[in-house]
Amino acid sequence: MSQSAVLPIHTAVAGRARFSVPGLKRNDRVRRAIEAGLAGRGIRSVSASTSTGTVLVLFETGHDLVEITRRLGESAERALDPNAPASSAHPSWHAMDADNVIGAVSSHPSGLSDAEAKRRLAETGANAIAPISGRTQFEILLSQFRSLPIALLAGGAVLSIATGGLLDAAIILGVIGLNGAIGFIAEARAEETIGSLRESRAPVSRVLRDGKECEIPAEELVHGDLIELRRDEIVPADARVIMANRLTVNEAMLTGESVPVVKAANVVAPHSAPIADRHNMVFRGTVVTGGAGRAVVTATGPETELGRIQSLLGSEDQPATPLQRQLDALGRQLVFGSLAACGLFAAIGLIRGFGLLSLLKTVTSLAVAAVPEGLPTLATTTLALAIQDLRRRRIIIRRLSAVEGLAAVEIACFDKTGTLTLNDMSVVRLHWNGTRARLVDEKLRTATGSVVDCTSDRELARLLELAILCNDVELLDAKASDANGSATEMALVRAAIRAGLDVEAVRARQPRRATLERAEDRRYMVTVHDAAADQKLVIIKGDPSEVLTLCRWRLHDGIVAPLEAEDRRTIEGENLAMAEDALRVLGIAYRLAAVEDSGTSIERNFIWAGLVGMADPIRKGAPSLIDTFRRAGITSIMLTGDQRATAAAVAAELGLSNGSRAEIVEAAQLEAFEAATDNGGLPRVFARVAPGQKLQLVQKLQRSGRVVAMIGDGVNDTPPLRAADIGIALGRSGGDAARGIADVVLLEDDLASLTDAVERGRTVAINIRKAIRYLVATNLSEIIFMLVAAAAGRAHPLSPIQLLWINLLTDVLPALGLAMEPADPDLMTRPPRDSQEPVISGSEFGTLARDASLIAASAFAAQACAARLGGSAQSGQTVGFNSLVAAQLFYAFVCRSRRGSIPSGRAHPANPFFFGALGCAFAAQGAALFIPGFRNLFGPALGIADFGISLAAGAAPVLAIEAMRKAQSHPT
Repeated sequence: MSQSAVLPIHTAVAGRARFSVPGLKRNDRVRRAIEAGLAGRGIRSVSASTSTGTVLVLFETGHDLVEITRRLGESAERALDPNAPASSAHPSWHAMDADNVIGAVSSHPSGLSDAEAKRRLAETGANAIAPISGRTQFEILLSQFRSLPIALLAGGAVLSIATGGLLDAAIILGVIGLNGAIGFIAEARAEETIGSLRESRAPVSRVLRDGKECEIPAEELVHGDLIELRRDEIVPADARVIMANRLTVNEAMLTGESVPVVKAANVVAPHSAPIADRHNMVFRGTVVTGGAGRAVVTATGPETELGRIQSLLGSEDQPATPLQRQLDALGRQLVFGSLAACGLFAAIGLIRGFGLLSLLKTVTSLAVAAVPEGLPTLATTTLALAIQDLRRRRIIIRRLSAVEGLAAVEIACFDKTGTLTLNDMSVVRLHWNGTRARLVDEKLRTATGSVVDCTSDRELARLLELAILCNDVELLDAKASDANGSATEMALVRAAIRAGLDVEAVRARQPRRATLERAEDRRYMVTVHDAAADQKLVIIKGDPSEVLTLCRWRLHDGIVAPLEAEDRRTIEGENLAMAEDALRVLGIAYRLAAVEDSGTSIERNFIWAGLVGMADPIRKGAPSLIDTFRRAGITSIMLTGDQRATAAAVAAELGLSNGSRAEIVEAAQLEAFEAATDNGGLPRVFARVAPGQKLQLVQKLQRSGRVVAMIGDGVNDTPPLRAADIGIALGRSGGDAARGIADVVLLEDDLASLTDAVERGRTVAINIRKAIRYLVATNLSEIIFMLVAAAAGRAHPLSPIQLLWINLLTDVLPALGLAMEPADPDLMTRPPRDSQEPVISGSEFGTLARDASLIAASAFAAQACAARLGGSAQSGQTVGFNSLVAAQLFYAFVCRSRRGSIPSGRAHPANPFFFGALGCAFAAQGAALFIPGFRNLFGPALGIADFGISLAAGAAPVLAIEAMRKAQSHPT
């Protein structure tokens, strides 16, 4: 679509313009894309009309109309053709040299000035993407009337009006209105609940302004800003990489590739390169998994690749949940089955010589009354109520399908640090120069009990100095009570302060000059510092095994001595001992380099300084949750970057395993790992796992047919959280990225509350199936009753109003009552339900057909009995009507449990809502039978005998079903 295709048709009022956009008329996809694509950059509001094909734009005075016209055309074009190339107004940054990109965006190697950044922000608008808008209340209301059952009801109303049955039409329209109101209230509440979770705290970005690094809200980034990229951070905007130090980024959310991509500044990609091949670009929303880098911002807000995708995602309706799809399929089957039954009824009526007009009215009423049109509404209402209930328990459910998904979880993958543990590290043990020391009463004590500190032991001081130099913690006060940094590095700084070191003074004497960050394939960090006039100090800190491999020397009594094989065995033994005590262990070493040496080259000539062991307490409730999951048939798996011994010790403390090495899989074995077909054969612990490998493991488990939940808290958990069937994040200690991806958020970080969530999910899944079985059986009973009566020669076994009343009364209240059943006491000792299990299995259809036949036969017998006792045809019709209603309402008791509805030593959990719903239904039926005026709609008044026959006929099917159940459970 060319720019000229978009026509401004009214621009006389300043700050207001109306445009004609080809392709917009009757195209909701284009409307949503336009409204999302024009967000920000001086645009106050956008209103696109699919009726007229025009767009009303309110914008800041002085804004360029040509630019608005161009953006309108691009947004519409992307919606009409998702493969359309980007506008030529945006250069192919990936095809340009890094220096040329900086010049093209009018930036500078020292970054923008604050004044220039503010000017650009005012010109282009915030670096924000408009959230995908949910359905409006009007759209929700209209959706309630777009179904085949509702169309049948409307047809019945039209036919009633055409045949003079205004009262019948009014009742039919009342049924339509009530059904729509129930669906609207449920779905509007669910939409409101989901919408309330879309906003999260604004992230911050590290940016270079006037040559100085500072933190600003990510929304204030503009074209030309230089941003710093660090491990475990989310990329805030699309940007061209200009410096990279083993920088790797996980782009799974854009490309679907789970393996992190290596980024570099000195590569140039072809103009036509797809996103996955642009190795010199980083994109908004992706996650830095290793290394570090610097990039110049080339696109913000809706112009980013994520913004373009979201503008198209916003034009698509939210997909139905698996349960909703199953219910829709079941509804269609019932509709067509009902139509077939109605055709058979019509054929019998014609053969029997029934009146054509009367037959037509009865057939139409039977068609609309026999279909349980409340199936989707029932599911939505039940799921929405479950979300509200869990919200009161401080558990936030982001989407409806997550409730039913919780019921099917078979494997729960837990990130260790920050999820199963508190991520509140503290140094508790050290080993240096042959000395072992533990933290006792806030003091370091050796095995003999003597206290050591930095004033009395120069080797200890050297170890802790190295730990705080090779450290990214930013102190905000001298005692580190207020600081920014990871829990591990904070623990090192606090240990140094406790031992008597002045952190700021140490850092001032030896300022840092270069850094080599940890990466996926490098489990250590390297920093380079000024040492003396002709030397640099290079420090390495990380995995003890990898650090030890790079060492040839050791520090002993102030002398650098060769690191002998015996020394290595001693260090390895200490490392293993700390790890087996569930400590996270770091090895620290250093070397001196010449001034001309960059220091970042990895050489095997480091000097070993010592080991530091840190403890991370287990989160309260974690062991009990894992035990509860085990009893519920859910396999718990722990994912950790720690070494094998540490992972085994933590697993034993959690009750995941007995510490056996055979139950632990390390990262190197992950490629060859294949998930066992039996959950009992799965390893419970995966050690030394990198962030990208968490995603790989989740996907392997899913490919084996399991339903997988991922529980995490950090940025590096976002790929597996998104990929898992259910993603669960912590609300308080968890990061914004994890909360933004997760389906379930635990507001209080209480892992034990996951038991409530799973139990509620299982209860909902069971209750919905109870209600569906009830609806199918009762509606089928109406069809059977009408067919049998027609075959017996009764032209009007039930009037259209009676059929509609039965459908209205028995489809709503009893079904909702069943949907509110409390959990069975033994629910969390049963295995999870099969996610592929249909709502109603083939064997259940046979049982439901049997129950429906008993209900229909009892009502038919009651009608025949009343006629034989001398009643009129109309009174017999009323007896049949009341018998059918009573039997269906009593049948709700049968559906509460498959074990039996009449107490027999095992009482049902209390459900006041169920009894209240049935009480209301019986009261409404009593009003239909006995209130003058209202009673006339449903036939003549019943005498005592007829009323007794109706109640007996209503109770008989329940008694028969109970007798058959007992006979099946106690065969002779």
